[in-house]
Amino acid sequence: MGLLVALAAVVFIFWNFMDTEKLRSTWDSIGASLFPAPESTAAIVPPLIGKPLDDAKSSLAPLELAANVLEEYSDEVEKGNVIAQEPPDGQEIEKGETVILYVSKGKSAWGEWVAQLPENISDSSYYIETRDVSGTQYRYRDKETKTSTSSSMDGWTKYDTSKTYGSWSAWSKTKITKSATRDVETRKVQGDKKEKTQYSYSRFRITAGENAGQYRHNASGYTGKWENSGWKNAPLARSGSAPYDGSVPRYAGNWYNQKTRKVSEGSSHTEYRSRSITTTYHFYRWGDWSDWQSAELTATKDREVETQTASESKEYRYRAKK
Repeated sequence: MGLLVALAAVVFIFWNFMDTEKLRSTWDSIGASLFPAPESTAAIVPPLIGKPLDDAKSSLAPLELAANVLEEYSDEVEKGNVIAQEPPDGQEIEKGETVILYVSKGKSAWGEWVAQLPENISDSSYYIETRDVSGTQYRYRDKETKTSTSSSMDGWTKYDTSKTYGSWSAWSKTKITKSATRDVETRKVQGDKKEKTQYSYSRFRITAGENAGQYRHNASGYTGKWENSGWKNAPLARSGSAPYDGSVPRYAGNWYNQKTRKVSEGSSHTEYRSRSITTTYHFYRWGDWSDWQSAELTATKDREVETQTASESKEYRYRAKK
């Protein structure tokens, strides 16, 4: 019992007379190392309005926040700088979430002056200016062109035709017929040459006297004329002997005086090749008329221009607010 009292006294003296702040700090440090706090998954959105886009992205990156950039026109904020942000700065969101950045495209450009505003243009979304005008006004329409493999198109006028050819096929012995969609070429191909013997014959035909109509191998004082058989690829068959002395052979058809010659010849054949033909038709039509405007216009081959004289009237131009 006495020991317990003494121990309690030591603890009391230690707790009251030692540096309690230091002791508690040491205890907290020991506890933090033994039981570390969980890592935070939240991030505080920084202020980004007015910053250049690259700077804004650089501010989000260390916080593990993504950026979704939307561009819009602004008369107040310099081009490339942040106009607005969602969520606003100071809000806590989870890491990995996206911050929407509205970035200025600068001032929008004014459109052309027109005699009438389009139906979808209003001062809620556009800056609108007006001016008083008089004198000559102009409007135009442009020529539109189009191509097709069809020879006609509703609402279009054909003005030209062109052909496009494909590659030639290989040569072939198979006959190919030319058509509107296929071009064809032919060539003669000579085979190997061979030597052969040809034969020709002659005869004298008697035209007067008692022997008129007879054939002989020579004139022999008779009145008549010579005839020639032309060259033949095969000899005529022998047919008895020549009349009288029998010294000259007679051939079928009463031909005599056989002659020969050597000639070279080779067989030939026709080859074909083809290529496709694509016919393209060119069309045009005129587009819709523009609005009337006071700016002078000049007609060209691709633009028609109309004019009118306007009394005192108004013209409009507009540009986007966002």
